[in-house]
Amino acid sequence: MPAAIGAQNIARIIMKPSTADLIELVAESTLDIEFDEIHVPPESKLVGASIRETNAQQKYGVLFIALKKPGQEMMFNPAADYQFAADDIIILMGSVDDIRRFREGSGI
Repeated sequence: MPAAIGAQNIARIIMKPSTADLIELVAESTLDIEFDEIHVPPESKLVGASIRETNAQQKYGVLFIALKKPGQEMMFNPAADYQFAADDIIILMGSVDDIRRFREGSGI
């Protein structure tokens, strides 16, 4: 597995150098950006709301990268009309403060 990951990273550097630069910047924390994994509890304000209704990018400055429902495959770049359900896992990107504010505003 490590060899495959290394090969993928080398291919990314060669084929998509700007993407590789971004991944490196995020990994090295030279930007105030991080990825976070958030579990949606049943009591969250997100349950039943769509991504569009959260207005998360404008209100909190976070981006939804992927979603995972229990027992299902990861969905990348979820549609704006996706409605959150209890026990969804959200992968999002933003600054530490923006993610904190999103968590607080969403009851997580």
